[in-house]
Amino acid sequence: MLKNEAGIDALKTAMENDYRVFGGPVKLGEKLASFRRASSGLCKVHHVPKFSLKPEEKIYTVGSCFARNVEIALRNLGISLVTDGIVYPYQWVDPRHTQAKKMIEEGNIHLFETRTALNRYSTHSMTYDFDRVFSGTSSLESTTYKLSDDKYWDPQVKNIIQGDIEHTKEVRNILDRNINAAKKSTVIIATLGMTETWFDGETGVILPAAPGPQLIKNNPQRFRFFVANYYDVLENLKRFRKLIDTHIDPTTKIIITTSPIPLGSTFTSKDSIVANSRSKSTLCAAAQDFAEQNELVDYFPSYEMVVNSQYDVWYEDGVHVLAEFVDEIMERFVGLYFG
Repeated sequence: MLKNEAGIDALKTAMENDYRVFGGPVKLGEKLASFRRASSGLCKVHHVPKFSLKPEEKIYTVGSCFARNVEIALRNLGISLVTDGIVYPYQWVDPRHTQAKKMIEEGNIHLFETRTALNRYSTHSMTYDFDRVFSGTSSLESTTYKLSDDKYWDPQVKNIIQGDIEHTKEVRNILDRNINAAKKSTVIIATLGMTETWFDGETGVILPAAPGPQLIKNNPQRFRFFVANYYDVLENLKRFRKLIDTHIDPTTKIIITTSPIPLGSTFTSKDSIVANSRSKSTLCAAAQDFAEQNELVDYFPSYEMVVNSQYDVWYEDGVHVLAEFVDEIMERFVGLYFG
């Protein structure tokens, strides 16, 4: 039998919820109907935190590129992170990363660009990395690829130039220091990016992002692709919680959110709009159920704030959220959890 409640209790909950109606009149008492709250700027989504945070909390962020946006916004608000100071030299940023290259040329390289190497877009890669570092079960040699005598590829790191084995060791060391920094945290903010996932069929290594097209062509059967379903995502989130309980602290709080940033492109045969909708709806459903099942996990609706807003919250690419709106989201976050 599915979890259920008496009809009278459901009715009582509805009547007490000032934000229950999506459409309808201009006003519902003091509250605007949901679709009218999205009429301009950032949509004001109602949220009551499950727990509060203290100013001295030690915060760690993990997940998709939206986690990097969150880091910047928190720092702008004067909130420090346990990973502060653990960054890649900007000279290591891969010049094929066009946004970073432009910023370097303009002399405006930002901390964000050197930390995109840490992005973990799927729950599989997020959990894999925590397990890999905390358990110490994998070696650099077993999880990197020799491309030539003086060039290695580390699939666990994005947007960083490739080099010899010594350079590759330095790159991996910075990544692992970032992950190990989570052990100092009291709060982990996790942003879930997508359900499209890649892994190495020979080693079982979960990749944080797709291998390059040429690497796939050179190894047509080695790299494998799948789309995680609701149960896969929920199971990974449970494993993630268990890793935190075991290697960090069972009292560590998790605030989980779905990244509003859509898929750059899809590896399925679906229209990217359909593929992105499937990915985000799967993540939203699993993340909210995960939060409901755990006292020390809360779901923060940053995704819902953005996707229910007007188009003016996006950069011209229609993919990335304007910095001013990320700042607004995090100001709301700080006000709710630290207020």
